[in-house]
Amino acid sequence: MSTIITDAVTALSGNLALAPEGSGVVTIDGLTYPAADGSANQLMKTNGSGVLSFVDAPSGGLTLIASTTISDDATIDFETTAAFDGTFDTLTFELSRIVCASNNTDFIMLVKTGGAYVTSSYEHLLGTSVTASSYAEKDSTDGIYIADNLGNDTGESLDGTVTLHAPATTGRFNNIISLIAYMDTSADTGWALGGGCFQGATTAIQGVRFKQASGNLTSGKITMYGKKTS
Repeated sequence: MSTIITDAVTALSGNLALAPEGSGVVTIDGLTYPAADGSANQLMKTNGSGVLSFVDAPSGGLTLIASTTISDDATIDFETTAAFDGTFDTLTFELSRIVCASNNTDFIMLVKTGGAYVTSSYEHLLGTSVTASSYAEKDSTDGIYIADNLGNDTGESLDGTVTLHAPATTGRFNNIISLIAYMDTSADTGWALGGGCFQGATTAIQGVRFKQASGNLTSGKITMYGKKTS
């Protein structure tokens, strides 16, 4: 093993390359680096004794996939291949400050399967409460209703999360869960909790669309995250 002691090393033009001879390794300031590169998206860890190695990223965390800022859009679609090819076990959509152009309308999610967005054969139940003593249920078959009777007066908007489970799985229905806070047309603050699925076929989901029942989406942001559970 060779040891070089110097006050400074300067690369006059270009990168500084350190290449040990034969099967040797590079050790800098007590840390021994791997002899070869790891796989794509791997992380480097230490064993606590100065030896570094490449490992797979831990599972269970959220991975940012895509984000869309709304600007007077009729629909917001998410069809990123990595989101629906089985890479992730669940997809979570963060809805932030969603404002609708029309007052007293519903916020809906559709899924894409077989190459097209479908508007029938859903089974979904939405529970809402906008006052301390009220509770209502909405059973829908033409889409996943995230919230209903939305208001669009000054300061009113919708926030929350929607989670799609096992989007690439076939043979079983893909469950969808939503939890939303919003203001209705009477300026009452409420919550909406929903659950359901598309029951038209037990095929993989190819995309997700958010829209209003009528009118455009004025502003807001929707961000899609993926999560691996194994």
